[in-house]
Amino acid sequence: SHQWVKVNETESQQSGQCMQRNIDLGRPPFEGCGTYEIYTDTGFANYDSTGAHCYYPSVDALDAIYESYPNATFVMVVRNTSSWFKSVESWGDGSLLKRWSACNTTGFGWTMEREKIEHYYDWHTENIRQFARDHPSINYIEVELESPEAGRILEEKIGIPSKCWAKCTPYSKFCKPAS
Repeated sequence: SHQWVKVNETESQQSGQCMQRNIDLGRPPFEGCGTYEIYTDTGFANYDSTGAHCYYPSVDALDAIYESYPNATFVMVVRNTSSWFKSVESWGDGSLLKRWSACNTTGFGWTMEREKIEHYYDWHTENIRQFARDHPSINYIEVELESPEAGRILEEKIGIPSKCWAKCTPYSKFCKPAS
């Protein structure tokens, strides 16, 4: 599942919304959030006339995820901080950064200063690494997004065929296989 889950035959919702509801109700985070083996990009930052609605399980729900799934595999895809910033800055003509700046949740709500946004990325990356170190039953895998070895590492560690790893952008219809 990438960002969205099918919760029944006719209804889909953002995976983070499903997880947030479950955690608020004291249930396992992925209960009723589809029958997927892998969940990616589970956070959301939505904005409407009532304000920002944001939730990032990789920031605010790590303990709840661990409590329900102590042997889970966390795959952390990282990249150079400046490269990451350029990517999110251009995504949707900057709309993602604007939504994040309106979020009132851990680590968000910053001004639109590059230095603060990059600091958040570095903090988040280190926070996940530390969480994995503190919870050794988690299978933690870290791969560099732009590494030519990323596909091989994922295939070796979790069985995803390396040919499935591709370079994609929000503006491209087709992905190019990683070289």
